[in-house]
Amino acid sequence: MKKIHIFPVCGAFILCLALMGCSRSSPSEKILWNGESENKGAGWVSPQPPDLKIETQSEIVHSGVSAVHFHCKEGHYWVEWGWRWFPFWPPAQGTDLRPYHTLTFAMKTSSPLAAKDIKVRLDSAPGLLKSKAISIKDYDPQYGDGNWHVIKIPLKDFNMDGMKYNPARADELFFGTSAQHQAFDFYLDDIAVQR
Repeated sequence: MKKIHIFPVCGAFILCLALMGCSRSSPSEKILWNGESENKGAGWVSPQPPDLKIETQSEIVHSGVSAVHFHCKEGHYWVEWGWRWFPFWPPAQGTDLRPYHTLTFAMKTSSPLAAKDIKVRLDSAPGLLKSKAISIKDYDPQYGDGNWHVIKIPLKDFNMDGMKYNPARADELFFGTSAQHQAFDFYLDDIAVQR
């Protein structure tokens, strides 16, 4: 009868595998915020609550256990919200996006979407140094159907003449839309950049 040899597995190796499984970043992709391995973040809204709110929640997610939820209660001619992948304090140094080529994020809206279109831009530290605001519908015309969509935007598309945005210190995604007196919901998850 053949002997079966059972070799002990090093605990450090198991820990290494566990840590690798916890972070979804890879050499070709950098996770900026996903609610799990990269879960530090903060949001803001304009106009101020109670008509608008932004928070993390666990009921409606693209992946993992949490996603960002923005709610517009009564609708406004123009609303804005932002989600940073850094806390508000201490001041963030930002993330260097120059080695990467594409921004990706998962989003979902209430259906039918009250807003005609949603603009997105990248902001950088210090303060809200703005890139070009672009229309999400130009990259996915069906994004307002109530399902999750993974939006992919070339980072070069955010460039514009005279912009103050610094891609070496990116720290926030900005969104804005005209809601025109209708309530709606917007969910955001899995923000990343890819080479």
